[in-house]
Amino acid sequence: MAHEQYPPDPMPKSLLLGALALMVVTFASAVYSTIGKVNDSTALRPAEQARQELRFVDNPDGSITVLDGTARETISKINPETNGFLRVVMRGLARERRLAGLGDAEPFLLYRATADQRLILEDPATGKIVGLDAFGPSNAGVFAALLQPRR
Repeated sequence: MAHEQYPPDPMPKSLLLGALALMVVTFASAVYSTIGKVNDSTALRPAEQARQELRFVDNPDGSITVLDGTARETISKINPETNGFLRVVMRGLARERRLAGLGDAEPFLLYRATADQRLILEDPATGKIVGLDAFGPSNAGVFAALLQPRR
């Protein structure tokens, strides 16, 4: 019986080890950025072009009153059963505050980033950040209407 010849390995072991090392480093970086110090929202906050502190008050009739976070003046009133996107976003952020045992003493922060014009809603109490432009121009526009020029 003749001894069969197998073709050489199509993938060198050094290439496989290099790819494995790259995957390990990538995974470790992702884990570190998720649970490490890189997750500090203030370190990731871009420079602001316009900024507005906001408070949202649920009214008994189902409407929402949007107040200036500092002066507590009414900026807008959201009628019942309208602006579903705004309601969903704010309910989600309010839920995060309740789960963390935080109240509504601290206002939310809405701002437009200078460099790329992104519209961002941040909850300083929990550190949660919502990039509103990711949900389309009409949804982001609901929040953009609340953004008043810097005084």
